[in-house]
Amino acid sequence: FFGDLEGVKNEKCSLLNRDLALRIIPNQGDFFLDYEPFSVIAGIFSGNEPRLGKKYSVEMLKKEGEKVEFLLNTSKFTLLSDIPVHLTNAIFAIILAKELGLTDDEINTRLYLPSDLTNRMDVKQVKGYYIISDCYNANPDSMKAAIEYWANYKPEMNHIAFLGDMLELGNLSEKFHRDIASYINKQTNCLLKKKTIITIGNESKLFQGDEHYANIEELFRSCSIINELDNSVILLKASHSIKLDLLSRRLTDNE
Repeated sequence: FFGDLEGVKNEKCSLLNRDLALRIIPNQGDFFLDYEPFSVIAGIFSGNEPRLGKKYSVEMLKKEGEKVEFLLNTSKFTLLSDIPVHLTNAIFAIILAKELGLTDDEINTRLYLPSDLTNRMDVKQVKGYYIISDCYNANPDSMKAAIEYWANYKPEMNHIAFLGDMLELGNLSEKFHRDIASYINKQTNCLLKKKTIITIGNESKLFQGDEHYANIEELFRSCSIINELDNSVILLKASHSIKLDLLSRRLTDNE
């Protein structure tokens, strides 16, 4: 829709480069976040410089299972997910809530409410295997984040990844897909004893997986691994039009 990655970035920037009562941006100075603790400035801006702004700093405290505790300045919060992108989104939501006048207790209470995260780094245990479904959309950063989380999730188990095309990357699409192939090797070669990479689509062939299918229909017809998932951690990651949500539904139906 926006043509390429630069078009996506320009559109996101245009949403902020207006006369707004409040803008919340990462302090690194770009609008694409790293999946690491970071500082954030919230307030009124002139251009990209804070005129009346407040800095929020994040400090990780501890992780227990899939729960994380962290400080936002001096306020303590608990998130019922250890997935980095969920933490990033939660921090921005908390800052907005604080700027709108909610108390820390009110925010923490709402953080404990259930959320619909279907196919957005959605982790489920189904019989003898685990599914990490993140097939709502895909770009180079989110693909790397999903692969890193998958590779570190119960590394003693067999790991299987179903990876599809990342769309709307324009002229840099081939480069970004080749970069992911290198990233897969970097993240998994020393950590995982057994892994299988299955690719679906067109440019995902550049991931250099073990099996490739042109589309989800061909995958369903020909991929025998779908029926051999016991004791595995399974990642589903692709742009939405690759239709890996159909595979997620099929695997979850075995629950």
